[in-house]
Amino acid sequence: MRRLAATTAFAVLATAGLGVALAAGAPHELAVRVWLLALGGLGLAAGVLSLRRPRRRSTLEQGLRRAPRAPERPLQLVRLEREVVLGCGSAFDLHHRLRHSLREVAAQRLADRHGVDLDCAGPDVLTADTWAVLRPDREPPRDRHAQGIPLRRLGRLLDELEAL
Repeated sequence: MRRLAATTAFAVLATAGLGVALAAGAPHELAVRVWLLALGGLGLAAGVLSLRRPRRRSTLEQGLRRAPRAPERPLQLVRLEREVVLGCGSAFDLHHRLRHSLREVAAQRLADRHGVDLDCAGPDVLTADTWAVLRPDREPPRDRHAQGIPLRRLGRLLDELEAL
């Protein structure tokens, strides 16, 4: 809006200059040419300024310039990480959360690789330490707030399950 007012003011000023030049006795042809030159320059300046004006970006351009989002973590991975943290923290969470996921992994690996059931072949195939965590008749902890499985022991258990 301000550009339009400035452009209009310049055009009025140029026209007033033409009137003054004609009234002062300047040659008509020269005064009109100068006036047309001034209006042409004004038109070119307005065109250049309109091209410089920031335009609205297209949806495609906005999408390309948008910062990439961090990849989302799979929900099952987030759930397993939470189970590991909780299972290492308390015996209750080890028994009621993490142990079930570990039993699923062990049962699947034993069935796929050896064609046996976890509950039947567990003590014969797994080490005593791993079987103590995974056995189906494992007693729930008496102290819910007792220490869960140490991280090194869990690492050994997972290495054993991976080797099945």
